[in-house]
Amino acid sequence: MTDTLDKSAEFRWEYKIVQPVQKGFSVFRQTPQKIRAHQEAELNALGEQGWECYQISTAVLPHTFYLKRRVPVEGQSQGDDHA
Repeated sequence: MTDTLDKSAEFRWEYKIVQPVQKGFSVFRQTPQKIRAHQEAELNALGEQGWECYQISTAVLPHTFYLKRRVPVEGQSQGDDHA
């Protein structure tokens, strides 16, 4: 149990809330396929930066995506393992 607590002290979580929308977006001019393709492209770009989606709200349009990523605690770098 102590190992888990020690590991969690090496990083913290950073959070972000996004609603990927194209400029000039209009529900009447977009197909569901175009909307989905744009959302996928935006989320993939954020994923490449280390963001992970942990919640999606579909109650409103555009959909809201809740993201998080690990940030090393100051003074430590990610991947420092003591084997």
